[in-house]
Amino acid sequence: MNTIRRVICGLIVGVWVAMAVAVSAATNVVQVSGAGVDLRKQARAYEQSGQKLKAAEAYEQILKADPAARMVLAPRLVAIYTQAGETNKALEWAHVVMQTNPDSQAYLAGVNAMLGKYSEAQGILEAELTKAKEPRRKMLLNWQLADVHERAGKPKKAAKALAQALEVVQGTPDEAAAQQRLDKYNRQHKSPKNE
Repeated sequence: MNTIRRVICGLIVGVWVAMAVAVSAATNVVQVSGAGVDLRKQARAYEQSGQKLKAAEAYEQILKADPAARMVLAPRLVAIYTQAGETNKALEWAHVVMQTNPDSQAYLAGVNAMLGKYSEAQGILEAELTKAKEPRRKMLLNWQLADVHERAGKPKKAAKALAQALEVVQGTPDEAAAQQRLDKYNRQHKSPKNE
């Protein structure tokens, strides 16, 4: 009888301990979630007040507590670090975004261009152009390359990339769009500077 009582008491104590652990864990989850909500509000407030690096720090703390937020916050961190001129951090987060981006190299080229690293962006895009097989993809990559050249102050190269975009889509439904983009660029840049 004593043995049965001890077993039953042990089971009851075990159940209570398990329940206490479960309640404690649930409370901690709520606290982490609550902290995450507060951190998000804090990060947005920092961003809105122009304190970009403090916002990024808060977003990174959120990611430590909630790694599932990576797909949403990683691109935000790229933008923040780019705006703040933090090249290494921007590229570090860009590589995280690239893991799920369907056009990762074009994305990386875009980040490099935003950072003012035009030669890197140009190299990435030119490498992608050599691999591209579909006319539409070649057109889009040439358009992006033209944007990079324009940002770098090379209007002749930009016009050449737009002309190449038109050339690769001759006879396809994209031809009209490529022609319009080239015509618009030529109107805006009537006499490109010599390079």
